[in-house]
Amino acid sequence: MRLLGRILAMVLVLVIPLLLMAASCNLALYNTMSSEQTYRTAFADRSLLDDIRPFAIPALFDAAGVQPDSYRGNLTLQKLISDIDIDNWQSIMEEAVSVTWMQERFDQLLRLFTGILANNYDTLDESVDVEAVKGQLQGDNGTQVAARILEFAPVCTAAQETQLAAFQATSQGDFPLCNTSDEALEAFSVSHVTGWLALLSDQMQSVTAGEFYNLNRTEARGLHVIVKLDEQISYVMYLCPTALLALIVFFTVRSFRSFGRWIGGTLLLSGIGVLAALVVMQIFFVNLLSEATQPMTETQRLFTQVIVSLTRAGMGGITQSMLLQAALMILAGFGLFALTALVGRNELVSTGTTVLVTEDGQVISSTSLPQIPTGTGSTSRQSGASAAPVSSATTPRDS
Repeated sequence: MRLLGRILAMVLVLVIPLLLMAASCNLALYNTMSSEQTYRTAFADRSLLDDIRPFAIPALFDAAGVQPDSYRGNLTLQKLISDIDIDNWQSIMEEAVSVTWMQERFDQLLRLFTGILANNYDTLDESVDVEAVKGQLQGDNGTQVAARILEFAPVCTAAQETQLAAFQATSQGDFPLCNTSDEALEAFSVSHVTGWLALLSDQMQSVTAGEFYNLNRTEARGLHVIVKLDEQISYVMYLCPTALLALIVFFTVRSFRSFGRWIGGTLLLSGIGVLAALVVMQIFFVNLLSEATQPMTETQRLFTQVIVSLTRAGMGGITQSMLLQAALMILAGFGLFALTALVGRNELVSTGTTVLVTEDGQVISSTSLPQIPTGTGSTSRQSGASAAPVSSATTPRDS
């Protein structure tokens, strides 16, 4: 029966660290998801503004379900985005989408996510201010944006120069979106792009926050349920390894020294496992972020950028939580080992029994030697097999 108990304990020693690893990961995720500071940190990141701003105007049209009409010369928003490098497109959007407007969207996002945690979804019905964006695309502001677009457009080839001059004269064919060195053609290009931006602003429609961020009430409620379910799971996931530790104590532990070895070793192994799980999670999130560049609609792209930023902000909290849990497990494990060694040393000093040690280092317990009566009524203990000199030492009683 004792052998079966030890076998069961060794199996549990392998299972418990896996359960504690899962519980540690889950607790770190829950603490990060349910913390308002995570969202504040993500939305205070300047890089998020730069990541989202290029998709703001396309996302407004996509959220409204409107495909903007092409302008004279087949000038379209998609053509503009495809012809200009993403970094240059970000610089252009600095003129078209103000920092104030983006900060309002971040504040709206913060209300949205904190509302989901509190089971409040009113933010989804709030409107997104499109008038401020329209104002940036009209009049003198529109002219500045047009000049910026042409500044970052590819340099015109000789064929494009000829095509641009022909379009200026006849308004027939395609308008080449390029940066010309001819002042007259440049002025015409700025005027043409300015007219297209004015048409673009006229076609913008008001949208709600839910439409803009591609999130409806059903999905928001689902996120709330996931967070609450994760909270309940966190408690259960720590109760399971605790119950298994109790089984180890019941079947195997017979002394404090045994308790220190079994429980301390299990906790030490669990702490190392949590550190390994943290490394795996970081690799997983890196791969997840790399997959965020897959083709998607503009609203999906915008919302993905938000999730990516939240993930970056959350990894700091996850790492801190898991490192703290791993440190506690490792310290508890080493502490139990240290206490076990200290108790054993005290037993060696205060509660020992005499043993005999032969010259070749063999230990002979004093209790195993035959009792030989002497003439004085006392007993002497000696080995019947060896007359070699022996020395005495003290050892603790077997626990």
